[in-house]
Amino acid sequence: MEQLTQLIYVSSAKKLLCEEELNDMLTQARKANKKHHITGLLLYQDGNFMQVIEGEAGKIEQLFTNISEDYRHSGIILLLKQAITRREFPDWSMAFKKLSPTTPTGFSDFLSSKTNNGLQPGNAKTVLLSFKDK
Repeated sequence: MEQLTQLIYVSSAKKLLCEEELNDMLTQARKANKKHHITGLLLYQDGNFMQVIEGEAGKIEQLFTNISEDYRHSGIILLLKQAITRREFPDWSMAFKKLSPTTPTGFSDFLSSKTNNGLQPGNAKTVLLSFKDK
């Protein structure tokens, strides 16, 4: 079995996505992720994404390359890439949370940041893990 990797990134959508576009993207991602045994969580708010993906190192590398070349993304910032011994989101082929303006303080601030200030791996992981039990 290949080494497991966890990768966290943020990006901006080239345009705001409507519900139908988000649902189509999620349907495709969940199908592909299930096939490749990739798990994770995607957050979306006002055109900004934060995502954690977990799986075999080679498959995660390929997926991140695909995401980096995806026409819907811009300004991709890799926050964390690390070897892991166990998945933190083992049951989610791709959980999704669309954040609203009433999202608790800290979550929306993190995603709305237009600079690298505050985009630290530990902060990103804390934000993502806070959605695990919701």
